[in-house]
Amino acid sequence: MLCHRNHHSGNIHETAWKARLEQATLDWLALDQWEAQKSRLRKLSQNGIDLAISLPRGVLLRDGDVLVWDEARQAATVARVTLKEVMVVELGALRDADPGGVRSYLVWSWAMPWATSTGLLSSKGIACSSRSRWTRK
Repeated sequence: MLCHRNHHSGNIHETAWKARLEQATLDWLALDQWEAQKSRLRKLSQNGIDLAISLPRGVLLRDGDVLVWDEARQAATVARVTLKEVMVVELGALRDADPGGVRSYLVWSWAMPWATSTGLLSSKGIACSSRSRWTRK
């Protein structure tokens, strides 16, 4: 079944759909966060229905989006998006650090990643090489 979605069909969390889906049969399409970002996708639903999804660029599937609604059968196929764990980076310690040193380290580690791995820059962003003009301490 091809599911071509040009507009917002609805979401099970919206008031209008909650009432409509109360007595409906629901089939779930399990997606991880990476699959939900794709504009083209083909996957089997929980009940084994083969779905080919085609979305306009920039449109993302959200958890609870109604993909297919069959009024006659009172049945819907709904996206179930599961999120992966994420890494949270706390940068509060940088607030009190020397802005010039932090900025230098960030720029050099981005522009020349080999500089940090070869010891040209220390972890505080201070130049360590005697061959260089970088003498910031």
